[in-house]
Amino acid sequence: QTTYASFMMFSNHENAMKTADNDRRIYVLNNATRPASPEYFGKLNDWLSKGTWAREVWRWLRKRDVDVAALVAPPAKTKAKEAMQRASKHPVDVAVEAVLDNWPTTQIAAFQVKDLLATQAHRFHMKDPSMVPRMIQRVFSEMTLPVKDNEYFKGQKVRIGDRVVRPRRVKNRVGPAELHKSAITFELSQDAHDEILVAVADALSEHDF
Repeated sequence: QTTYASFMMFSNHENAMKTADNDRRIYVLNNATRPASPEYFGKLNDWLSKGTWAREVWRWLRKRDVDVAALVAPPAKTKAKEAMQRASKHPVDVAVEAVLDNWPTTQIAAFQVKDLLATQAHRFHMKDPSMVPRMIQRVFSEMTLPVKDNEYFKGQKVRIGDRVVRPRRVKNRVGPAELHKSAITFELSQDAHDEILVAVADALSEHDF
């Protein structure tokens, strides 16, 4: 049996729910910060007391033009949703995002992020520290894309240090035509390594973790 349903959820907390950037299911609104006047609620209660409100709403809906394209479109990314996403970020999300934002190329392998953040694990407040690498991998996969084959990079695995890996591309950093400029992922210099760790520490402190 195929069942369709919609749900309305209410919360007084800005970090009510964690959602991904590409989550098509959730539409987020902020309630009015100032209530309407007593007169408004008086009229509303009078209308509800008449007992005809359901019929009137049904007639109003019947008269509305149906925009099918709008109905099947993904929910808009409202300011309220952006605020909720910022407030609901886990320390691992913030740390991985800081690494990717400050990585010197658009190509990066998951193990490089895990190695960089190994010294920050105590700041992730995980009850089970052994889960940190798995969570980093999940966040990394959400924030990166596979590298598509092109004339410069055939999507083959590459050697980075003593590891052979298939690097991924940081989302929204470059277009396909520019991929060749950083197709070969390289090892970080110590200065770049230290700068990224400072950026991670700053990002975690900014979120007060």
